[in-house]
Amino acid sequence: MSEVLAQEILNHQLEGIMFHAGMLDLFISLGFKKLDRIQEHQLIDEIKTHVKTKREVFCCKGKMIQAKAGVAPDISIKPAETEEEKKSIARQTVRKWREWEVKTIAVYADACKKEPACKLWHKLRQGVEREIKHIDKIMCWLG
Repeated sequence: MSEVLAQEILNHQLEGIMFHAGMLDLFISLGFKKLDRIQEHQLIDEIKTHVKTKREVFCCKGKMIQAKAGVAPDISIKPAETEEEKKSIARQTVRKWREWEVKTIAVYADACKKEPACKLWHKLRQGVEREIKHIDKIMCWLG
């Protein structure tokens, strides 16, 4: 397992945690209880995945690699007053979420190509593929 690659993945995961925390804040402020609960659970899952990745990297490398936060994707969208504006913001945000996860799959796919024997990279990619399917369902019921 390449230390540089592990660092890249841990950094990306940390940015994802910040992204999901921002979406949680947004959905709470919009009053979308179902979406804020989905993001709460997603945020917890992202944190757990990050911790598991750190443990596996530590076991493989024998040292702790610290994630360094870059810039999380911006999810700030202008304030909304009407219910239709709020729904529009929710749809835009879920689309941004999907775009983020497509980038995440690309990060993991690249890791899989560079280190095909590393089961962790394949497992992480599969998890994101499942997440995208879940996002697609959410997008369907948001309209």
